[in-house]
Amino acid sequence: MSSWLPSDIFAVVLAGGEGTRLWPYSRKSMPKQLLSFEGQNTLFQNTLKRLLTRVSPKNLLIVTNADLRFEVMGQATEINLELSQNVYSEPMAKNTLPAIAWMTAEIQARNPNAIVSVFPSDHLVQNEDVFLKDWEQALESATQGHVTLLGIEPTYPSTAFGYIECDKTAQTAFLPVTAFHEKPDKKTAASYLEQACFYWNAGMFIFQTQAFDSLLKQHAPQTKQVVSKLLSCKTNLAPKEIYAEFESQSIDYALLEKASGLRVVPGQFSWNDLGNWKAVKEALPSDPDNNLKQGHVVTFKSQNNLVWGDQHLTVCYGVNDLAVIRTQDVVLVTTLEHAEQLKDLLDHLKTDHQHELTFHPMLNRPWGRFEVLEEESCFKVKRILVKPGHKLSLQKHEQRSEHWVVVKGKAQAQADDVVRVLEQNDSFYVHPQSIHRLENIGSEMLEIIEVQIGAYLGEDDITRFEDSYGR
Repeated sequence: MSSWLPSDIFAVVLAGGEGTRLWPYSRKSMPKQLLSFEGQNTLFQNTLKRLLTRVSPKNLLIVTNADLRFEVMGQATEINLELSQNVYSEPMAKNTLPAIAWMTAEIQARNPNAIVSVFPSDHLVQNEDVFLKDWEQALESATQGHVTLLGIEPTYPSTAFGYIECDKTAQTAFLPVTAFHEKPDKKTAASYLEQACFYWNAGMFIFQTQAFDSLLKQHAPQTKQVVSKLLSCKTNLAPKEIYAEFESQSIDYALLEKASGLRVVPGQFSWNDLGNWKAVKEALPSDPDNNLKQGHVVTFKSQNNLVWGDQHLTVCYGVNDLAVIRTQDVVLVTTLEHAEQLKDLLDHLKTDHQHELTFHPMLNRPWGRFEVLEEESCFKVKRILVKPGHKLSLQKHEQRSEHWVVVKGKAQAQADDVVRVLEQNDSFYVHPQSIHRLENIGSEMLEIIEVQIGAYLGEDDITRFEDSYGR
């Protein structure tokens, strides 16, 4: 019998991040948690579905950064409509402690007896039933007042993770934590594996709000003061001037490494953080020649490759041990060994290719998304998708005209005093400096092709007069 009440169980999902380690598929504007790796759902959506088997939607809080807020909200509501009210956004990155402290304080204000479980949103968990059992064990440990971690039993001497050292002589399912260790070198990682009392730190934390608050008062009082200011604002959008007061600290360094009485529950579930392309290849199924293929891909006389394609045909002939990642605007070809660490490459590309490093070919907006199909100095062609019931802001552009052609769905188009309903194959012209708006008035996704012509085609040539999303 569980010693906790379902109404006391809360979860926090961390959904920020830079998204650089799986470039070019993952980028800052669309990090890996917002992308799919198996099936239709994204890693973030699979995390939500997993947690909602034990947590009420009203008790599940999501924290992300301001740039990803609308995409996170959109993906969350595809899983459960109630989640739209529980998306919180940071105006800047400040590591994990400020986000977790803010969410814990929000939860404590709702329920002083709450038990909080904190999970990343960008990990792959494949045997869900085992995960849920391990999580329930961690919840039992937390009810006894212990800040508890879900640790992952190492399967190889990884240098990519921090390690949790524990006392395995303890006769309990909740092992006492004796030390935390930073990412080790290969020799040290091998010794950890041999000793069998070390676990990978997967960033999964379970605790009572009172226990967390006590640690915060003792080890990070300045963070607690800033959190109090945030609570008084009563907003899901953290004000920049207040959030800037936080020190940038991880929960591990600021609290856990200084705390006593911590416990770890050894996770028996299948777990992978998908931290690089080599990890992706190890996590997902390959063909008989050990090739992992995604998208429209053909391999011939080729072995042990990762080929991550898109709708275009990608063919590998007579090659081995390569990682080939193809998106609409970038093709990356490297060895699997180099694919494990892309930092040097990305640093090299920053000077001349910052756009490709930052922006995904498909850019998301609160009303839907768009992708650039073709661009030259004087014209740009976009494919625009607008969700049912949504509309773009009432806006104008100084230096460009726009010509819309409806491919699918039903739209209402406005330019100054002209308002028209458009269906498939209808078109609409917007003059430069014309105040205009596009709205999806149908029940399916609206798809249009937009042709822009002008001397300047930047996204910053826009003046908004009215916007449903507060931009």
